[in-house]
Amino acid sequence: KKISLPKVTTLGSSAFFNCRNLTSVNIPSKVRRVGSKAFGNCRSLKKIKMPKSVKKIEKDAFKGCKKLTLYVKKGSYAHKYAKKYHVKYKYWK
Repeated sequence: KKISLPKVTTLGSSAFFNCRNLTSVNIPSKVRRVGSKAFGNCRSLKKIKMPKSVKKIEKDAFKGCKKLTLYVKKGSYAHKYAKKYHVKYKYWK
């Protein structure tokens, strides 16, 4: 399943934990924070489009998401997070 989120500013801890059919997420530009295990154990999750507005991602936000690629803006917090924690990423314009 692919989802788009409503106008929220935080994706709380375990918000989508264990959603095994989730494959793609577009995070809205109002989101500032992604909580602990927000997408934990989402084993089918392949793509999350991360806006530049995100300024905090908990270390284990994507724990267990082995197929995941983060789509990030170059130089953004999400880009730095992906590099630091060895999460696969690609740039988007």
